[in-house]
Amino acid sequence: MKQGDSKMSFYLKWVLIAFTGIGLTACHGGWNEQIETVEAIQKDKKPEEPKPKAVAKDSLQIDSARFYEFFEGTEATISFSGRSAFPDSKIEMEILNLEERLPGATQEFEKGELLIGDVAQEDPRTGQITIKWTPDDGFVKEQLERRITMRVELRATVDGLAIYRTEQEFMVVIRRVTEAPEILEIKGLEKPLREGEARQFQVVVRDPDSLNGTGTGVAPELKIIDKSNNYRAAAHLVYKDTSVQPEQDRQDPSIWTIGLIVNTENRELVPRKAEFDFAIQAISQFEQSSPRFTGEFEVINKISEPSTTWREVIEFEEGKENIFTFSVFDRKNEGQVDVNWLTRCNDLPGPSVCKCISQSSGKVKACTIRWMPQNIGASSSFRIAYEGINKSSVQDDDDYEKVPWEGIIRVKRSAGPSNPGPAPIPPPPPAPIVEQTPELPPAPEIDPNTSGDPTPGRF
Repeated sequence: MKQGDSKMSFYLKWVLIAFTGIGLTACHGGWNEQIETVEAIQKDKKPEEPKPKAVAKDSLQIDSARFYEFFEGTEATISFSGRSAFPDSKIEMEILNLEERLPGATQEFEKGELLIGDVAQEDPRTGQITIKWTPDDGFVKEQLERRITMRVELRATVDGLAIYRTEQEFMVVIRRVTEAPEILEIKGLEKPLREGEARQFQVVVRDPDSLNGTGTGVAPELKIIDKSNNYRAAAHLVYKDTSVQPEQDRQDPSIWTIGLIVNTENRELVPRKAEFDFAIQAISQFEQSSPRFTGEFEVINKISEPSTTWREVIEFEEGKENIFTFSVFDRKNEGQVDVNWLTRCNDLPGPSVCKCISQSSGKVKACTIRWMPQNIGASSSFRIAYEGINKSSVQDDDDYEKVPWEGIIRVKRSAGPSNPGPAPIPPPPPAPIVEQTPELPPAPEIDPNTSGDPTPGRF
């Protein structure tokens, strides 16, 4: 290499080294400025609070039941326990939206304790939250109960920085304090029923749970059941009177008068009279039942119409004594039978007798007509009017049934005179015959001015 070329190479190396040094110095100054700027920003900026983080189910635990029960007007307390599985953690618990959901309720959180030897120390990883609440009367309004879904939250702070959380849902059930209704009385069944009668009556009930704050209320329902298991059982005869609405007492709105009907129509229940019974329960709108209340009523039998055996036309013979018998009776054998003759037998032509006698303890009248028709004139048929009366056999009962009838007697005329009178005197026996010539009377002189016939009525 020549001497000039060596010098050139030497100068080029130094130039490159100089430029490299300048570049490195410039870069180093820029980095320092960037670091100083970041540090200044970090000094002015406030540190952000750590946000809660969801964690595995086993890391945070809330011990609670699914349902908690409260009653109107009664204070109750419920508690929830919580714990954290993170070391060096501290927990807090809260019932979310408590005042909004349960007005007037309070909540209080207490940290747990850890027993070390015989000494109890605070355990920040465990704790318990307690709710105290008295639901107001009327909180559930017209319902039997009210259900509200709630949430309890547990938050755990680890090393004072990281926050983890979990929730547990539970149900609060607020129940109405109910009171069973009470049946006070039954009105309208004091007098006996007549068999076949339908009668309205009333049941008076006190039901505090019927009030709903509007002044109207909801009337209790009535349940009719049998009290006896024999012939006295009468629940099947009693039912609700739909023609009238339950009436609410103006002075005490918890008292109601409810209409029922006992119906014995088209039924034959008793031969004379008997007592029947049934039981009633009042059921409130909240399904609370009253004790059973017994209702009783008396039924007296309905007397039936009397019947007669005289159904056909009867034939008598003129001039002879004729006898005809028939009966008037009670087909159910319940009453006392009597007979009134509406036709006077003494007015019949000829000797006659009409009479009746009692049989079968008064349930039958056996009647007889004895008559010898005489001088019947132009008539050949005669109508005999009479009536049967069936009276109640129950003491102090004036029930009766009366039926009128007409029987027909056709008289058969006799061949001889209608009134033969006394029998003729028989002639004396003939005198003994004497053989002699009778002396004949002289022949009468015939007046030429008269006829030859004898005088009428003479022989």
